[in-house]
Amino acid sequence: MSVRILLADDHRILREGLRSLLAQQPDMVVVGEAADGEEAVALAGQLRPDLVIMDVVMPGLDGVAATRRIRAEIPATRVIALSMHADRRFVSEMLRAGALGYLLKDSAFEELHQAVRTVMDGRPYLSAVITGSIVEDFVRQTSAPERSPASPLEMLTAREWRCSACWPTANASRRSPICWRSAPRRSSRTGRTSWISSKSTVRWT
Repeated sequence: MSVRILLADDHRILREGLRSLLAQQPDMVVVGEAADGEEAVALAGQLRPDLVIMDVVMPGLDGVAATRRIRAEIPATRVIALSMHADRRFVSEMLRAGALGYLLKDSAFEELHQAVRTVMDGRPYLSAVITGSIVEDFVRQTSAPERSPASPLEMLTAREWRCSACWPTANASRRSPICWRSAPRRSSRTGRTSWISSKSTVRWT
């Protein structure tokens, strides 16, 4: 069965390009296009797509608010953010709103295709560049002498943390088979941070 996709982006040329590329995939079909967040919410309610590919910054209702409303009103519909912004603030807001994937617009179409399949399997997908921005945040924080730096894991929100545990790599065969299920925990006794895997293995940093 084909994945029914709604495109939401204020740039018509990008929507048309995505529609053309997705039309070549036998397991995907574009059922509608929206030029802003309000239209995306309205069309999602009418069409009940399996997936919305959502721009983050749009006039009027933005992608964050639109994602939040779609996920609240149609929980079965999943959302992948497709944005030109790699800043962690945008990523955080979209993940908090309910998006299960986040890609940059300069990604190859093959990566978008992989993201769609991954998200439709119920697993999160973040662009590799996003992981780099999180590491850069950590490096900047460690360079500030006035405060003790947090670890990269502590800098993530709970939802970002769960997503980051399942980041696919360019080579699918190298993807980690383990998705950590709990957020980092700091010990009041030792001051160290631990996280626990699905096998209850504790690692310390």
